[in-house]
Amino acid sequence: MRAFFGDIFGINGCCPKYIILTCSGKGPPIMNKFKWIVIFTAIACLLASTGVNAENAKGPDQAKINQPVPKTIKNMIFITVEGLSDEMIQSAYTPNINGLAASGVRTTAVGVLPANHEVLLASLLSGADPSVHRFTQPGQQMKIKLLPDIICSYGRSCVFISNIGTIPEGLFRQGGVRTYEVRSAKNEALISKAIDIFNQNQPFFLGVRLSGIEDKLLGSNNKAKVVEAVNDLDEQIGRLLTTLSAYGVFDESLIVLTGNNSGSELMVPVIMAGPGLKSAANLPPVKIIDIAPTAALLAGLQIAPESNGMVLWNALRSGTGFLEQNLLLKRIKDLSEEDARLITSIYSLGEEKRMMKVEKENVAREKAQIKKTIEGKEGQIRILKWEIKFLRLIEVVTIIAMGVGYMVEYFYLRKKFLMF
Repeated sequence: MRAFFGDIFGINGCCPKYIILTCSGKGPPIMNKFKWIVIFTAIACLLASTGVNAENAKGPDQAKINQPVPKTIKNMIFITVEGLSDEMIQSAYTPNINGLAASGVRTTAVGVLPANHEVLLASLLSGADPSVHRFTQPGQQMKIKLLPDIICSYGRSCVFISNIGTIPEGLFRQGGVRTYEVRSAKNEALISKAIDIFNQNQPFFLGVRLSGIEDKLLGSNNKAKVVEAVNDLDEQIGRLLTTLSAYGVFDESLIVLTGNNSGSELMVPVIMAGPGLKSAANLPPVKIIDIAPTAALLAGLQIAPESNGMVLWNALRSGTGFLEQNLLLKRIKDLSEEDARLITSIYSLGEEKRMMKVEKENVAREKAQIKKTIEGKEGQIRILKWEIKFLRLIEVVTIIAMGVGYMVEYFYLRKKFLMF
């Protein structure tokens, strides 16, 4: 020990008493200098140790502070396009649509039956199958609330735009959603109206139904015209996206672009971009009713409890309160439950089919028995008819024979008794 301290202080030999005198300031002058060196070294080590411990203790919190703050959704834009398909997007020059997909997620959605734009729009905005919302044709009443109606209940403005005669009657019966009908069916006129309304009051929910591709082009083989129409559609969508960027809300807007099967296609393209969603992600096929629950979750809203759509957990960006693994597990869990429900439904339908087959066989057997009985009765009726005819014939013959007998008897008696 003495040799150790002696080597440190440059002194040959050192005793504990000497060290105590040195630390108290009563030692030699050279030792006073070393005393302060020891004190400062100890304080520095203590501060360094405290800093390391504090950094280790608050490491996760510090990591959270360094993470970018998640952006909240300020606007929700839903765009549905008549006749749009993935093949059309891929065959044309669509920088705006593809750019939107690059900043979000792209997938294909299974539509609903009956395959028309009224039913698809009702399912898209409600997150429910037609069997749940019961809106299968214009004039009927929705059985559950639409996502825009729920947004209106929070005191936020909602707008839906379409050309004249294409907003399904009875779809927006809650009264909170303001609807606008544009005389022209051109995409340019519809987007211009949407931009004008956004310039006026920036509604939280803005829904636009675009005419998309004309029916006469969909049924023709003129691919050049179809490509030209898709290019124009992309340009018009780009105008709306530019408006959002001009107001500085593009990165804070949830944008949903979908096709509309229009009675010809059951699968429609879907592009979603906005806060909380992944970027440049291609997802497996989903259902059109899954979009509203996902949008409601991202916006912090409560979807209608009757909705049977599922949240697209695999579309959410990790790091915003969720781990990627947990998101995938939740999606797998939902799909497994849905698969179990569908299997149960298949089994139920199979049992119903079997019961219907048995009932059909019973009905066929009863029908054959009834037919046999009817044929037997008809045979009896025919026999009775012949018996009646025969009896009538006998009656006629009897009457004729009696008449002839009366005549013969008359002439015989007249000749016998009157002698002429």
